[in-house]
Amino acid sequence: FGALGNHSNSEHLEKNTLSLDYDWISTDKTKFVIGGGLSHDHWKAITMINPKDVNGFEEAFIGGPMLGSYRGDLHADMTYALAASNHFTVGVSYANTGISHVANVMSHDPLTLDYKGGLVEFAENESFNVRATRNILGIYLQNQQQIGEDLSVTAGLRMDHYSDFGGSLNPRLAIVYATPFKSSFKVLYGSAFRAPNFLELYDRYNPVDYGNADLEPELISTCEFAYIQHFQKFQGTVTLFVNATENVIQLGEVVVADDNPLGARGFENAAGFTAQGLELDFKWVPSSKFYINGTYTYLHDDNRAVIYNNSGSLMLNYTANGFNFNVNGIFRNKVDQLPDQAAVVVLNSTLKYTSPSNITWFGTVSNLLNLAYKTSSTLLPTGIPNRGRSFMFGLRLGLNIQEKN
Repeated sequence: FGALGNHSNSEHLEKNTLSLDYDWISTDKTKFVIGGGLSHDHWKAITMINPKDVNGFEEAFIGGPMLGSYRGDLHADMTYALAASNHFTVGVSYANTGISHVANVMSHDPLTLDYKGGLVEFAENESFNVRATRNILGIYLQNQQQIGEDLSVTAGLRMDHYSDFGGSLNPRLAIVYATPFKSSFKVLYGSAFRAPNFLELYDRYNPVDYGNADLEPELISTCEFAYIQHFQKFQGTVTLFVNATENVIQLGEVVVADDNPLGARGFENAAGFTAQGLELDFKWVPSSKFYINGTYTYLHDDNRAVIYNNSGSLMLNYTANGFNFNVNGIFRNKVDQLPDQAAVVVLNSTLKYTSPSNITWFGTVSNLLNLAYKTSSTLLPTGIPNRGRSFMFGLRLGLNIQEKN
């Protein structure tokens, strides 16, 4: 119902970050890097949950989440040249992250659904999540070996340990061969994981989803083979890939619980799937002022109706006398989840001007043709409606700092 909530929808996001890195070379063979950072986010989103006189509500049910989160991290690594053609890197990282404040801001009580006369903050036991914390420790190793002038091999291993669900060990391997014909071959393999976030673990009193504290992390293994060819003003890449996933986190059945009065579906780990496909991309630069860049992806996966099997993009960019003009578009084929929607082409355009004093004026038009279309989604069975034509204008100020002898 958010699309029906004119004059009631709003979103506020505030983000503060501070980071510091220091690196130095102690010898001709050894380089050290240490650093750390702090960040804090505050987010509040208000939208139409249920319109007036619908589903028995005498007043419009308006509300949304308020969330404050933080992260602090430290990291250090060392790179050592075992030989001129071999570099070994070892590193460690630590992070502490969590939710500092969480509340439901609603016009109705999330437990009794009684109307409160306006927006009220419901925190503690009536909030949509909990104040959770997480400690993350990471250790990684990597070795880069150059074999002759044309072949390089990179192998790495990373171990991560999360205080709330355990550890994960992931390797990576990259082999790159440069041919004498201005081309190269790449073979890549790696695995990775995504830990369930706090919303997927602990959400409650939420009309959209319900958390599951027993979730396991998502896992993926991927293998890629790429061929890259350079001509005078042209570069093209062909990539074949296979991705195998496990423990995919998705919404399942409705959960019956006292802290789920709106009957939201709960998160669960589903069976994995394997997807394979082909990617093409090119860049053509006929002059110093103009270039064209394009991509195409074919993805084969028989079991997921929300996947676009064919998609692509095209961008034309022209620059002259401080002006930059860009037209770009994306293409997506028809999907089973949206039977009433044909293939989609969405165009956008941007015009920028940068003055000699480094002041940039810009204007962007998104969805240039004002196309009415939806994006497939595992969250909403009918897809997510997108915005029509929209405009954005802006000004960017830059500083020209010149070093004087």
